Amino acid sequence: MGNAVKTHIEFLGLPGAGKTTLCRELCRYARSLGCKAFEAEEALYVALRRRSRWYSLRRPVKYCSYARGRRWLHEVYSQPCFCCDALAEFLDAHGGMARTLAAILRRPEQFQDSALLVKWLVQLFSSYELAADMLKRDETMLLDEGFCNRALSIFGYCSGAADPDQVRSYIAAVPAPDAVICIDASAQTRRSRLIERGLPARLKNTDPARRAELERNFEACLAAAAAALAGRGIPVLHVSNDGSLEDCYRDLHARARRIFHETGICAA
Repeated sequence: MGNAVKTHIEFLGLPGAGKTTLCRELCRYARSLGCKAFEAEEALYVALRRRSRWYSLRRPVKYCSYARGRRWLHEVYSQPCFCCDALAEFLDAHGGMARTLAAILRRPEQFQDSALLVKWLVQLFSSYELAADMLKRDETMLLDEGFCNRALSIFGYCSGAADPDQVRSYIAAVPAPDAVICIDASAQTRRSRLIERGLPARLKNTDPARRAELERNFEACLAAAAAALAGRGIPVLHVSNDGSLEDCYRDLHARARRIFHETGICAA
């Protein structure tokens, strides 16, 4: 695997907790302090611009806006050599992750939409590998749906209760972030946000009983992931998102200053 990203921060939280909103706010706040911070997709876009391997993409990506650049990110994802090479490099260094993927593919009856899960993981590995190779040492990547939160997508939707041991094994196999920000929000808060923005596709066609079972699975996965991260010595910083957005932002900024101080990425 290439050199690790200088600073790699992930968000962890149940559906509707506000991970994406707070990830964007943290990116904005970090930049206001003079940090070079990028959300996941933007980090990939920046890394792609710097890479000379895909000559046909260099000019269009260089001169188009970030929003238009998403089309070129899709083109990169669709290149089998890119995904396969990145995945092969990653699995060479993370044997436990290879076993996780094998378990998903061998037991499709346990994992809902197993092919989709593998596709998500391959894309995430590919993005991380490209960013690890091309981002500079003073740059930070923020992931609202990174390796850690993917544990909920993988094990939360499995048939039956989520297995904490599987979650711990998965967390032990993925790249270690420098810090994880766990977003805490009550069930009522999360439900109101999901109703407002719409349920995730995988929840739309589930009956209320199954949805309640999935929520219990998500909570078990979240607790197991947080414990596994702490066991690896990775700081898990909790932010409450039940009050006003302004209060949540202040809490997030205070937690972020701790990360910035400990990692030395900002003079905060």
